[in-house]
Amino acid sequence: MKLLTACLLSIVFLVIPVFAEECQVKGLKIQWLTDYCMYKLETDDILEIDACMNDDAKNNYKDDCFAKIKYKRKMCKIAIEEEWIKNTVQGCLTDQSFMGSTVKHSGKTNKK
Repeated sequence: MKLLTACLLSIVFLVIPVFAEECQVKGLKIQWLTDYCMYKLETDDILEIDACMNDDAKNNYKDDCFAKIKYKRKMCKIAIEEEWIKNTVQGCLTDQSFMGSTVKHSGKTNKK
């Protein structure tokens, strides 16, 4: 019984830090996807963005944090290639201020 309790406690202490860790990319996955599609298509036309979002919905990311990192990386690459920012992809990823308008305004279109 003591061995079982010790094993269970070991598992709990190994798992807790994983759940306690917060994603370094703020915002919601859907907001990052929206901003990525606007960056990719260089438009805010909802019909074009909707098609992009539906296409990307087929990707099965392991979790929301992983997906947000992927979208941010893709946005960083676009921004660097288009010379909208001067940075490296890694530098852009660690830049907490780099985000699209949807993430920045928490999904609100009215910025009042």
